Amino acid sequence: MRILLILGMMGWSAALQPGFEYTYRYRGRVALGIPSISSQVSVFAFYCDAKVQVLESKELNIQFSNFFKGDMNERVTCEDSMTQSDGYSQMEFEPISGIKDILEKPFGLRWTGLYVPDSDSMWIRNLRRAFVHMLHIPRAKTPDFGETLMANYPSFSKMEVHPLGECPSRYTVTPLKEHLLKYYLPPPLENDAQADDLQNDYWRLSKSVDFDNCTDTVSSHTFGTMLPGKSDNDKCGEDYVSTATTGFYVMKGGPGGVRLEKAVQEGTYIIDHDDVQTYTNQTLDLRSVDPAGAPFDVSGSFYGFRQEIDANILQSDMSTESNINKDKSIQDIKVFAIAKFKEAADALSNGQPFNFAEDMEALSESAGLLDKDALQEIYDNLFGDARSLFMKALTASGLETPYLFLMEKLKNALDPVNHANQIDFFLNAVQNTKTTKLIEPMMNFVMNYNGPDFIRGLAIVNFATLATRMCTKPCGRQYLGETGCQVDSCKRLVEDTYLPWLAQGLDDELKIPWERMVFMMAIYNFNSEKILPIIRPYVSGARNADIQLRVSAIYALRKDDMPSSTRNEILQCLMTVFDNYQEHYRIREAAFGVMLHWDPEPSWWHYMALNTWRDPNNNLVSLVSNTIYTFKEYRPAAKRVAALTKPVKPISISKSFLAYNKDGNNDDIMRYWYEFFISGNDKGIFPHMVSAYLRLGLADTNFDAFKIMGHFDDSEWQQLFQKAFANLFGKKDWSPSDYLDKVKGYYQDILAKLEMETKEPAKNIDEFLHMTLFNNLQVPIPKLHANENIDWRMYMYLFGNINVNRQFFINSGRISHAYATEVGLPYMTKYTQPMFFSLVSKSTVTEQESKSIVDIQMTFRVDRLIQSSSHVLIPGMGRAMVSGVNKRQMLVLPYNIQITYDEDTTELTIEVAPNDLSVTEQFGMYNTPFTLRAPIVTPERLSALEDFEIIRSGPEVF
Repeated sequence: MRILLILGMMGWSAALQPGFEYTYRYRGRVALGIPSISSQVSVFAFYCDAKVQVLESKELNIQFSNFFKGDMNERVTCEDSMTQSDGYSQMEFEPISGIKDILEKPFGLRWTGLYVPDSDSMWIRNLRRAFVHMLHIPRAKTPDFGETLMANYPSFSKMEVHPLGECPSRYTVTPLKEHLLKYYLPPPLENDAQADDLQNDYWRLSKSVDFDNCTDTVSSHTFGTMLPGKSDNDKCGEDYVSTATTGFYVMKGGPGGVRLEKAVQEGTYIIDHDDVQTYTNQTLDLRSVDPAGAPFDVSGSFYGFRQEIDANILQSDMSTESNINKDKSIQDIKVFAIAKFKEAADALSNGQPFNFAEDMEALSESAGLLDKDALQEIYDNLFGDARSLFMKALTASGLETPYLFLMEKLKNALDPVNHANQIDFFLNAVQNTKTTKLIEPMMNFVMNYNGPDFIRGLAIVNFATLATRMCTKPCGRQYLGETGCQVDSCKRLVEDTYLPWLAQGLDDELKIPWERMVFMMAIYNFNSEKILPIIRPYVSGARNADIQLRVSAIYALRKDDMPSSTRNEILQCLMTVFDNYQEHYRIREAAFGVMLHWDPEPSWWHYMALNTWRDPNNNLVSLVSNTIYTFKEYRPAAKRVAALTKPVKPISISKSFLAYNKDGNNDDIMRYWYEFFISGNDKGIFPHMVSAYLRLGLADTNFDAFKIMGHFDDSEWQQLFQKAFANLFGKKDWSPSDYLDKVKGYYQDILAKLEMETKEPAKNIDEFLHMTLFNNLQVPIPKLHANENIDWRMYMYLFGNINVNRQFFINSGRISHAYATEVGLPYMTKYTQPMFFSLVSKSTVTEQESKSIVDIQMTFRVDRLIQSSSHVLIPGMGRAMVSGVNKRQMLVLPYNIQITYDEDTTELTIEVAPNDLSVTEQFGMYNTPFTLRAPIVTPERLSALEDFEIIRSGPEVF
């Protein structure tokens, strides 16, 4: 009897024999859209019998019967989901009604083309597609693949066409040992007409699909990472979502022929025009095999299913690594880490190329396998820069054990190196923390931190941002496995503990203004309606009259940071401030700007236009008028107001506190808003790179630049720099505006050249310069604040005492959520960008007659890796098999900089040259593809599929 082996000679996908009818029990779940691994999801569960008539080698007739459904439409609470009796593990099924006749109507399948009749309803059509997808097993590339398959148990990968697009798939075939059969076989068959025709051997074919590298499909869900083609307005990363199909097939037979006994699939998408449906927990269990009866009457309901494209087959002979030793893997990680970080430390000093980003990112992920003792062993074997690099790598892991280890080591750190590591920790934790288990210990760490004021301020503000991301406004982060059910308790924790602590610090009148500003900025970052009662007295001035505190409180009311339900209350509060002509003009300008964020009604624009005729403050009148004339170009409400109710013709806004150009025009409004929300400088003396980042520092890596308000805004601070620059350049009547455009021009030229050389966007380079170089300038500045006699010698002395050894490591990518954790097949996609920056610089100063010469030896390094990949996590270990593409960008610049100032001629010269001819500039960029390896699945986890029992506990996803 002619029976086809999977991937055999016939060229079709179902391992079924013509002339027979196969009855399967088909179970699954379907959800509209793309559900998350979370307790709060609405789905529809079902089971039915599916009879498959095999008429010819490429033609099937299929009919569903005995269709039962179980609804799960209620939003299950986190408390309920943790019990044994929630809606996931127990469900009441009932016969389907309404569409029963349509659903149980037979349909035909042809293994050609990719066509589905539009006459069928979308729901019915997609359910049939999902079932057919369960039968899809690939063809072989070689004609004699059948015997080769069963003899060598190979793994292979190939491109396949799925409902989602054309994607690379990975298959592995292994024999099933007798002691494993109970986990994989369906119950005994009711009838088996093929019993005498098949060998009594069983095989498992495992399958994984790398949707991260599909063509014509959606992009990865990466929690904020901007992928190509992704909308800039998609702040939460919700517009583009994908996952992977994983599963296995149990086949009975041998080289002469096999049949499909059982199948499990997870994460099948059906994208139908604008509709998306997701099929999860799908299983097929063979119930009986009978001789084929009369063909079903399909009467035109024929479906097509185009399978693989043979030209795109990619085949390999990789092993499955089925005998992995976890202890050996951990030992390998420790040996690798110790050796690599010592090598990395040497590369920092000699300027040689080194894959910092890739190796540190690999360790940050591998840390998920290491316990505290293993981390301590690595720590004890590293010293100096090597130990510091190890600590930096851990800051990007985002996992519980490494972060608890870091907090223990950094708690009482007093040396500058560990202070730098503390900064990296507070920066990386904001976007890399992957579990709410860390919220409480990290909160306690921040609240009890007694280190330098700058780092303490950074920690306070950054934790508020983390609390927002993970708890109060998750923005998609609730899809991080077990984090999903912890969001509610996490929100209560930070709102009931951290927010009152911030309020107490803000209200403490014994604290200096800068300390109170830190607490205000943290509250700004704490996106919750519960901040309203705290900051309302500051907005109105009832609690404190300090302008900086009040303006920061007003900025906290921006639309992006507050629930829409607070709109009317906020607008009324801000209008009260704006209408008070006795208020400081800066307070009123801030209120006006924040009201703009709330997309006010036409009546608001009309009121503002009329107000320009009666407002006593010319600067504010000019601001409002310029805003109306600018916004009319793209906002209809402002356009109608400008046409019907003419505001006062605006004068220059140069006298407003942030204007650059005294002879400006309407275009100045753009500069105005740029400085208005970023600088916070009353005089507008310095460009953004100095005025904003000399305040709290490191802004763009941990909180929005709009949230910066400084503590150096008093007049003495402005006068200090004005006098200092006047002395330095020998121009006693010097005014800052004469040089501002030149300074900005020089800076932009430098950015443009670096952008051209590194292929890195100028914005990223700008952020790095502020995170490293400019932030190191803030250390001596407070000491100079009271010195009005500062001259050029003091500046040269400062430049001559540079001793910077600063590294910065951050991973800005995100892992996707792993749908298949529900069936014990953790599978995820990832788009990650580990970036490593280093600046090692030392300087000396010498004097020759009227000249002072500063010599700076500098090695500047940038190493960036873009990795687009899919990970298959091996249960019980957490080890990942990876496929995808690596893109590397590397730059090493070892330079000598000489700064010479001549007091007699007031000439300042700067010379830049390579500091070591044997170590020249290095720049590299390349792509490296790497292949996927099939997942290894333990039968104990797969056995939990029965009756849809959900596996809730497991190793932390990383």
